[in-house]
Amino acid sequence: MLSNDATIQNIKHEILYEVAKLAYAGRFEEEKDELAYKMFPGPKARFRCCVYKEREIARQRIRLAEGKCPTESDHPSANNIIQVIEAACADCPLSHYIVTDNCRKCMMKACQQACKFGAVSMTRDRAYIDPDKCKECGMCAKACPYNAIADLIRPCKKICPANAITMDENGICEIDENKCIQCGQCIHACPFGAIGSKTDIVDVIKAIVDGKKVVAMVAPAVEG
Repeated sequence: MLSNDATIQNIKHEILYEVAKLAYAGRFEEEKDELAYKMFPGPKARFRCCVYKEREIARQRIRLAEGKCPTESDHPSANNIIQVIEAACADCPLSHYIVTDNCRKCMMKACQQACKFGAVSMTRDRAYIDPDKCKECGMCAKACPYNAIADLIRPCKKICPANAITMDENGICEIDENKCIQCGQCIHACPFGAIGSKTDIVDVIKAIVDGKKVVAMVAPAVEG
């Protein structure tokens, strides 16, 4: 099956594979802190701005593999199986509506007239939307005759059928546990792999190693 997030899934599977190997060998607790360095030895980053960020994201994914939250926190959604990997988030644009190169700075200035909050002004080359004043009503985008104003909704928020995703004051994605239906669509929609799901792989492997009867039940819903 083809997937748009193949690179992200490969990293996720690589981490789960390494976690499983250590768990089977009985060395997970002793060596899990070294796993991020093993996967991202550096000095150059593979995907992110720096290798240090890649290692932190790997650490948070390892915690998910343990069935824990990505970070040690008492966040309201800590019990939810779908979790935000904070170190990987906040690379999306925060502004909902932005003016594109299609803007001709026309004489009519329909966008400016349509805005009831004074958020639209004119710069030398094009219109500008002040994100602090913008109420995201979309009237400017509807009024523009050139379709020069783009509606940028974050991929995770756009695809969520339960409207469970919001952003905090720092632009980090937040998932409302009371609204989330754990469909997993946001996991695959995020281009930066900033949303993941908890697993019980370590506990399951321990049960297998201890000789307990383990029955596998496929539950694909969480992965979309």
